[in-house]
Amino acid sequence: MTADGEDVEPPVMAEQSCHERPYSVLITVQNVKEGKGLITADMHDNNPERWLKGGQHLVRVRVSAVKGETKVCVPVAEPGTYAIAIYHDKNANRHFDKNFLGLPSEPYGISNNPPINFGPPSLEESAFKVEGKLVPITIRLRP
Repeated sequence: MTADGEDVEPPVMAEQSCHERPYSVLITVQNVKEGKGLITADMHDNNPERWLKGGQHLVRVRVSAVKGETKVCVPVAEPGTYAIAIYHDKNANRHFDKNFLGLPSEPYGISNNPPINFGPPSLEESAFKVEGKLVPITIRLRP
């Protein structure tokens, strides 16, 4: 979410546009089973009280899903410690769908690919540093 709260939704934020920004994170999303819908990436700051809370992301980027691997460029305002949560919005309804038990019904992933057992991973397990112009990371989607 930008300072005014809107999503960043470019038609294509390819690797080249990532290199043109002062700071950015280039995410390679692996294990994309279908080339339909959207990959949504939410960048969070280093505050554990806001980690994975609805509407508490700094930036949201949505791109069309590409089967196999999808590249997502997330702009970063300044160097610091961040974490990213992604999901494959298969039906492109712009919501992270869950089942009647509240469990994810769409593929998802977290920066650093931490183990997910009986709840979401901690911010500490998921955080990474942005210190240079371009930070490449890889996130694997979980079914």
